[in-house]
Amino acid sequence: MALLNVFRQAYPLQSYRLSLYRDLFFAFFLSLFLLVFRPFGLEVYSYEESYVMIGYGAITLLTTVLNDYLGYQHFPAFFRETNWTVGKQLAWSGWQLICLGLTCFVYAALIKAFPWTLLGFLKVQLYVLLCAIVPISLFTLLRQNYMLKRNSREANQLEVDLSQQVPQPNETVEQAICFTGENRNEKLEMLPSQLICISAQDNYVEFVFLQAGHTKRALLRNTLSKIDEQLNGHSQFFRCHRSYLINLEKIRMVKGNAQGYVLKMEEFEPLIPVSRARGQALHQAIQA
Repeated sequence: MALLNVFRQAYPLQSYRLSLYRDLFFAFFLSLFLLVFRPFGLEVYSYEESYVMIGYGAITLLTTVLNDYLGYQHFPAFFRETNWTVGKQLAWSGWQLICLGLTCFVYAALIKAFPWTLLGFLKVQLYVLLCAIVPISLFTLLRQNYMLKRNSREANQLEVDLSQQVPQPNETVEQAICFTGENRNEKLEMLPSQLICISAQDNYVEFVFLQAGHTKRALLRNTLSKIDEQLNGHSQFFRCHRSYLINLEKIRMVKGNAQGYVLKMEEFEPLIPVSRARGQALHQAIQA
């Protein structure tokens, strides 16, 4: 049961661009490992035949890059950081290794290092797993634990900063904000103190706000970036994520996980993520 809970823990998903750098590093490391240690019968090749080991590295690079391209570009709903977990990370790594075992077997059979048999395929698959499954699993678990502890510590500091804020008396009359949609006839007007958060919803943005003591929702056809522009001059609003814009005055709790921070807002049940790139800016906005 404890292990299942670990699999459900949030895990930071690398961007597609960073995944390509990771693939390049992994292929280089594998080539270097095979060249230096020559395991699994590769010692029969002389140093003049080092291109054989480099070939395994090239196959590794092509396989992982192709997998990442197909995954990130064609299955974006699966590769969504808000839903990414340790279990998904390990499952994706396992799928990469299975594919790698298949392509390495084809390469090994073509250079006549292994026969075109089921036993030959199973041997290559086993070698791939033995080389990678333990270090990948350990790295994943250690990184998740490190990021969780670091972000939880920083989230606790954010909560301290929030608790030390002293509300400033507002001597001016609060002016309503009029939000407009792509169609200028679409308008939504409210006081800044009413607004809790705004989120991107496909071609729309959803406003969550308080009205007569109740939480209300409203949609406008627009982008979050354009709505953010309409909030220029209102320092209490902060773009914490590509899909969320929040009212800093409505934050009630900050929690840390391996992906960064999540925010609990006043009168709003779902937790709102803070993208890793915006973490430091959130610190500065709260302390301002």
